Amino acid sequence: MKEPKVTIIIPFKELSRLVEKCIEKCLNLNYKNYDVLLLPDKKLKNKFKKCKIISTGPIYPSEKRNIGIEKSDCEICAFIDSDAYPVSKNWISNAVKFFDYTNIGAVGGPNLVPEDSSLLEKASADVIYSKLCAGGNYPIRRYKVKGTYEYREIASSNLFVRRELLKKIGGFDPHQLTSEDSKLCFQINKLGKKVIFVPDVAVYHKRRRLFWPHTKRVFIEGRNKAFIFKEIFSFDKFFYFFPSLFVLGLIFGFILSFLFEIIKWIYMTIILLYLLLVLIESLRLKPFKRALIVFIGIISTHLSYGSGFIKGLFTNKHNLKKKSQLKNIKEQK
Repeated sequence: MKEPKVTIIIPFKELSRLVEKCIEKCLNLNYKNYDVLLLPDKKLKNKFKKCKIISTGPIYPSEKRNIGIEKSDCEICAFIDSDAYPVSKNWISNAVKFFDYTNIGAVGGPNLVPEDSSLLEKASADVIYSKLCAGGNYPIRRYKVKGTYEYREIASSNLFVRRELLKKIGGFDPHQLTSEDSKLCFQINKLGKKVIFVPDVAVYHKRRRLFWPHTKRVFIEGRNKAFIFKEIFSFDKFFYFFPSLFVLGLIFGFILSFLFEIIKWIYMTIILLYLLLVLIESLRLKPFKRALIVFIGIISTHLSYGSGFIKGLFTNKHNLKKKSQLKNIKEQK
């Protein structure tokens, strides 16, 4: 059978050891009909002869991906982050076969932690994939292939999408710094196409270590999820708001506990039950040392995400992007 053409789209700021590893792994796959498109901020020498390079300036990754979609001539766009790389040489072929089904619009898979990651990076991944933080990324239902599921959303760090579908949607939201992939998946679903999670379409993806780099990113993620929540509200997305309810409950419960004795006891009981739930989840994941880090990580994730979501509810993403652009202009002068 004829292989559909695939373009691997890799947005990044500048070359680094991690970026070079991503490119090298992507150039060594067991698939004939594909090419690689690199989207750095600035011009760079083409040391990767099989790649096409388009310098974009310091813009959002979502905008870089849209340029990649526009400049490619493929049937399927394969998106991967520059700090990730395919686990298997069959990464493309493992995904492409699912596009034989016309009702499938996008295919993705797991983002595994590289074996050489630090303890704090591994713990960060533990937090993200714990039952208390995975949120809406639980599978909706099993798909017809064993071990494969339909998902609500899949990260653009490991995502294959039909190009014609991307063109129809208009690509990624250029005003989203993060969560543009979530919005895209929702739009794909709205067009009646499925988003499929396939276990062997896997990449290794470097994680931000606990605690500050992780929580900073989670805060931004929460803020950007709020942008989507405001634009595409539906009750099945209300789970995005849960961490914010937790944050508001902590604040107002603390204040009211000084005024009403009954509220103080209710407040303390809820806090203790929450901490117990987090402890049980942490101990279920890893040995004690790593579990202790995960315990703190889950709590800090809930607080940072919930706070970011609240901020996003009162933030205009268009104004935020303008500020980011002005900052980039000042830095270039």
